[in-house]
Amino acid sequence: MSGDKEYFDLLFQKELIFLNEHFEDQADLFQKISERLYSQSYVDSGFLLSLQTREKEYPTGLHAPAFDVAIPHTDPVHIKRPFIVAVRPDPPLDFQAMGMEQDHVDAALIFILGLQREGNQVLLLQKLMDLFLDEQKMKQLLRIADQEEWLKEIQYFIKGRD
Repeated sequence: MSGDKEYFDLLFQKELIFLNEHFEDQADLFQKISERLYSQSYVDSGFLLSLQTREKEYPTGLHAPAFDVAIPHTDPVHIKRPFIVAVRPDPPLDFQAMGMEQDHVDAALIFILGLQREGNQVLLLQKLMDLFLDEQKMKQLLRIADQEEWLKEIQYFIKGRD
């Protein structure tokens, strides 16, 4: 389990947490986040197009008990080093619901996953799903205003206290 915690530490970085940022729409979010990831050498130049294409073909919006979320991601071939971008957009952004062609969600929290094939993707996704189902923890993530505090809380939720 120690290796899992180290892996999760690598994924969540303060510079990849965006709280109460305004984006015009999903396309604006994907464009701006992709530019930041590319400039910080997290992804290659094909990431944006691949992210847009994958989201169109396999939507990632989810209805959760506390509020709607989305977990966009793409093929690992475009990931140079693993990451998770956490975005709390203001206002929430429209995403098509996963597996429901006519259903949409207003995602108040978005995790853009940049995972590679090796590692603990299944465990991470299970932990994220557990988090999404926990109304108290999710509401706490909406209240926290400081990136550092938000990072500590998400790490606690995902990997537990050290």
